[in-house]
Formats: sequence, structure tokens, C-alpha cells
Amino acid sequence: LLSQSNMSVHSFSAEAAADCRSTTPSMRPLTNDKQYYHMPFNERKPCCYVTSYWHDHKRRLYNTNVLERVCDKLREGLDDVEEMTRTEQDHPERRLRAIMDDLANGTSTYLRLVKSSGNQTGASAVGRTRLDRERHRLCLREIESVSNDAANVRKVRKSNLDEKLAQAHDLLATLNKLLAEPQDSVPDIIIWMLRGGKRHAFTRINARQVFHSIVEEESGKHCGKIQTRFLTLPGRKGLGSSGWTIQAKLEIYMWFGLAKNKKDYLRGLPNGFDLPPGLPIGVPPPFIIYKDRQQFVLRSHLFQGRGLIAADSSGLSDPFAKVIFSTCVGKTQVIDKTLSPTWDEMIEMTDITMYGKAEDFQSDPPMVIVEIFDQDEEMSFLGQGGKEKAEYIGRLIAKPVVKMAGDPYEKPNFPPTLDWYQVYRGTVRAGEVLACFELLQQPLDSRNLEKKLWKIWCESKGLPMKENDIKVVDKRITEQGVCVSVPRGIRPILAPYRVEVLFWGLRDLKRINLMAVNHPRVEVEIAGKSIESEIIENYKKNPNFSIPIKFIEDVELPDNQYLCPPITIKAKDTRTFGQDILLGTHIIRNVSKFFFTCPPKHSLAADEASLVIQGSIHESQNVIAKEAKSAVLVPIDEDAKKDDEEEATDEVALDWWSKYFASKETNKADKAEAEHNAEPQSDDENVPNHTSGDNSTKPGAKKLIAGNFKSAVQKAQRLTPSHRRKKKSKIIEELKIFDAELEAQSEFNGFTDLFHSFELYRGKVKSL
Repeated sequence: LLSQSNMSVHSFSAEAAADCRSTTPSMRPLTNDKQYYHMPFNERKPCCYVTSYWHDHKRRLYNTNVLERVCDKLREGLDDVEEMTRTEQDHPERRLRAIMDDLANGTSTYLRLVKSSGNQTGASAVGRTRLDRERHRLCLREIESVSNDAANVRKVRKSNLDEKLAQAHDLLATLNKLLAEPQDSVPDIIIWMLRGGKRHAFTRINARQVFHSIVEEESGKHCGKIQTRFLTLPGRKGLGSSGWTIQAKLEIYMWFGLAKNKKDYLRGLPNGFDLPPGLPIGVPPPFIIYKDRQQFVLRSHLFQGRGLIAADSSGLSDPFAKVIFSTCVGKTQVIDKTLSPTWDEMIEMTDITMYGKAEDFQSDPPMVIVEIFDQDEEMSFLGQGGKEKAEYIGRLIAKPVVKMAGDPYEKPNFPPTLDWYQVYRGTVRAGEVLACFELLQQPLDSRNLEKKLWKIWCESKGLPMKENDIKVVDKRITEQGVCVSVPRGIRPILAPYRVEVLFWGLRDLKRINLMAVNHPRVEVEIAGKSIESEIIENYKKNPNFSIPIKFIEDVELPDNQYLCPPITIKAKDTRTFGQDILLGTHIIRNVSKFFFTCPPKHSLAADEASLVIQGSIHESQNVIAKEAKSAVLVPIDEDAKKDDEEEATDEVALDWWSKYFASKETNKADKAEAEHNAEPQSDDENVPNHTSGDNSTKPGAKKLIAGNFKSAVQKAQRLTPSHRRKKKSKIIEELKIFDAELEAQSEFNGFTDLFHSFELYRGKVKSL
């Protein structure tokens, strides 16, 4: 084991193995900020190894590793398609077809490897137990079915994308079920951090994921690779707030395989190392020495966060971020009382030393860790401000984009694109951060880099580029210090917007500090600007706002709606002496549905149609509606028009109850007619037989023909003007009576076409 950690490392089953070196030498850690410590291994990397004996169940591990590679590739591809659909990118169906092609190739590889192993001799070919053999047949049958279904999903079109995407997720769920191995083969690997001979933190690694095979597809996904592991406290100490924070970060290279293949255990390490002199052949080294070293600069662009969890009792937080990379730590400024902070900062870490060949870091760079905290102050005994205290909110892990010294700073990789990274506290989501990271090898031409970014910015804004006026970054001086903004060319392109809000009212507000809410108001905040509603004079008598419509101009929002900041809704109660009490907050993360879209020009032209009346008094008049492309002639009956005018006077004389009972009778008649139409009719009475020549002489056929003729005559009579005037004289204006509340009727859309209801949340998130 090659380790780089805070303390010493202890491996699994050290007491049981006689031939082992399971512990690294003890060293004193160093620190740059007295909070994060690191072990100064530098170019000398310690190595550990353990020899142990287990039953030969490698075929279980091999088959599961092949299947896991297929699942991981399918999951990443489906996430890409959902991202393209959410951001309205072009042709997501093409990406789904490519994913199905990869799935077909992966399943064929699995079938080839598993069937070839089944043709081998020996108990270890398919498995040693009956369950192994049954599972072998089950997996072959299910994988062949998935391969056939993938060919069906590949016939995706833009019209049926949602349906095919759901089917692809079903295929992924099927593969995940097969991935669960019912029999344990090898115990997990456990690495401990020791201090003073005591175990303080550990991490557990699945042995299958670092298991080696001479066939690349059968090897574990972390075998022969450097991975980042986070150590946690053992037992109940690792639960709750004490287990959320990082106890130790371990960058470790692991290889687990058969003794006959131990010659391959160093092949995955970054090149540029030497073994200790005089080391016997076949014996693992106690350490390796790296002579090649590279200097890098890490630039972390943290623009904003959204939907962070509340860490204060008021339901808000005072968030700031810490960036951790290698042995360096950077920090943003604290944004007070918000769950959606806009940091707009670039944190630059210079002189980062990394050991190995440059090309190894370009293909697989180390991870960047960002931890989000809430800034609090510990109150002294006399109630005065005391020592600052940071409470953990969550963590995100990102991979930087690497630029070597000889590579051009140009698309598609540069400049890096801002993206939303999910923040986790434990296993629960705790918000999102809009950021990007770039790792630049030194020597770095900063002036040329600024010219490239300025050119990209001017092209996006449609402005001429002037080299004398290059201003890529802005520096802000605040009480917390000097901070550098995200450079132009990387930060979002902003445009002015008008934000309009219709405040209707507040409902179901609970007591705050044992006092009822009496004078509430609402504040809507987006992109650093806010709109406040009027104060409700008496919440008990009238919980609605007197002036509902408010707006603000020139709100700077990104052109890309995917990058837009969230909308924060705050409800406050105004009490004596002008004191404001926060009643609750609500975060709207996706604001794209609130953007106004201009209607197309052809619909605007159709709305400007004019009416022209032609004809004389003795002739029937025609109305010509001139639209954008056609004209419609509508005849007007003068007698019917007079009857309508007389009808209006009669309907006014009717009282409300007459209209109500008439409506009830109409509903009963409609239900009776619907039930009559739903009843099945006898075929020999109502359906004539056209296959024989004498069907017209049958009673059933005569009845049908006569009935049809009679109904046709009646319909023609109803269309005559005299019958129409006679019927109109009996018409009573009716009411439409529903069987359920109006919110449940589809034609009213649940009353959500104009208003939206948002629940308010208050209080600190104590445990997740």
C-alpha cells in the first residue's frame, strides 16, 4: 500500500499474517493554518504490504467487476442525457443512442468473458457452489435480455425521448440488482489512522474494487490507481456532527491480487520513481523515491451557492467555503444571513509540488475538496461576542481541468465552464455550489492568459477588443480582506432583467417566541436585489396585501438560465420599536419556469384582425373576419337576433332558484343519456347483416332503417329557423354544477395558472 495521510496507517489482519509490513513510520504532521495538518512524505513515499490466504473465489469477483463497469458507464451516460434535457441542449436522443451502443458492447463483452470462463475446466471456472452455478445461468439470461431491450431503446426519437429514457433507467435497475453478490468472497480492507498507539479513525475499502486480473475488464475499478479516501471516527462517534467533518484525507495507491502476479503491483503508479538500492528481487520495497516533480497553480472559481441547509436557529446561515488541495488551504469571505451566498471569488494556490511525470497528472489529476461552514460567534459569560466558531454544513469533491505548460489555452477544455456541484453532509444533500477548477502547470504566462480570457469576454458581449483596456478580474476590499472576483471569460454573461412579483397573501403563520404574528411582510431576493411587499396592517382580519404588484428593474441575471441564482422568499413580522422577526424562508432553485417568453410574431398578427360588415337591411348580413391568411363568412339571421333580444329580458326576470333547479334537471338528463349510451345493445336487433341479400326483409333491419330516417327528419326540422326560435323561447340560463371542488377540476388547473403557493421553513437543521 502506498499512502499519503495525516498519521500512520494500519492494515487488515496484521496479526494473522507473518509476512507483512502493515504500518508506516510515525511522523510529526505539519500545518499551514493550524486546522488542517499533513504528513511531510514529500518525494519519499512509504509502502506497506500484507500476505494472506483465502479460498479461490476469484471468478465471483471477476464477473462482478465486469458488470460494475457496464453499470457505471450506463449511469454516467444517463446522467448526461438528463443534464442535456434539463439545460435544453441539442439532440439528447443522439446521446441516448450512443449510450445504448456502449451498453450493447458492454453486455457482449460480459457474455464473451463469462461464457469463455464457463467452458474452462475446474471448479473455479463457474463457481464452487450450487449457488454460483445458478447465479451464472441467471446472469447470462438477464444480460441477454438487457442486450435485446437496449436495441429497442436505441430506436429513440425526439418525440418519445422521455419514454425511452425511462426504459433505459429500468435497464440500469436490472443491472444493479445483478450487481449484488449474495456470497462474500474476501473480507473488506480496513485502514486505520494511529496516534500514540491508539486507533482514531478508519476507512473501509471493498476488496473486489482493488482486485487485480490479467484481463483489464475483470480488474476492480480502483485497482492500480490512486484514489482519495476520507477517514471517519469508529463506532457511534462517527454518527452525527462529529462524523461529518474530515478526520483525515488519504491519497492511496492499492493493489490486491494473486501472489503469482505480484510483479504487476507497481505498474499503475505515476512514472518517475526509483526503488531503494540493494532491494532483493520479488520483495516489496519499504518506500519509493520520486525524482521527477512538477509545479502547478490551482485556480478555484467559486461563484455562488444555492439551497444550503440552515445552520442557525433563525433558519439562515452565514456560509463560507474552504478549498483543500494537496497541502494547501484557501478560504472565501463570509456572507451573512443567507442560504444562497454569492461569493464571486477566485482562490489561487501557487507553488503546488506534485511528484511524477506530467502526463500522468493530465489524465488523472488529484481531487479538489471544498467544505462549506457556517460562521458563528461563541458568546462570553457576559453576553459579549467571543471566539469565532465554524459549524460544518457540507462537502463537495471535484476534479480540476489540467493544462500543461505547452498546451494552448483554448476550447474545448479552456476556459473551464462553471457547473453546479452537489454538496453532501454525510449521505444527505445539503445544497449546491456553482464553481469550476483549473490546474495550470508552471511556468505560466499570466499576461497571455488574461488576453485569451479578455478576447472570449469581448466576443460574447459583441465588443471590440482593446489590448490597452484589458481588465479580466476585479479586486474588492472589504472588512474581511481583499478578494479577487471570478475572471471575465469564465464568469456568466449577465443581462438586465425586470422582476415582477404579485404578492397575494400569507396563510397559517405560527407563533414566534410565544407571540402571534400581527404585521407580516414578504421579501423576495434574487441576485443581490430584493422586493418587499406592503406590511399587512392586521393579519387576523385580512391576511392579504393591499398593493399586490411590485417590481424592480435592472436585475443582472445570466443569459444561461441553467446558471441563474435561486429566488429566496423571506417572511418577516414587524414588531415594536421596528424589530423584524424572521418567520420563515423558501428557496426556489429552478427559476427557468418563471422566465417570460415572447409569443411568435404570427400570433401577434392574428390578434390584430378587423371586422367588416357588408349587406343591406333586406338581405341577410355577412360578417367577414379578416385574419392573417383567410376570411370567414358568417350568416346572420335577423329574426333570430330579435328573438335573442327578447330572450334576454325574459331571463333577467327569472330568479336564481329557477336557474338552479333547471341546472339540476339538465345534469340528471345528461347522466341518464350517458348511462343509456354506455349500455351494450343486442347485435341481432340493432346491427344489420350486410352479408346476405335478404337482410332488408328482417324486422331488425327495418327497425334500424326507420329509426335512422326518423332521426334524420327530426334533425332537419330542428335546423329550421322557426323551430330554432320556438326552442329559444323555452331556454333558461343554467348554472354549471360540479361534483367536486373547483381545485379538482382539470379546466381550472388547480388555480395554479396565476399563483404559486410556497411553504416557509424555519429553524436549524440539527441532524440528517
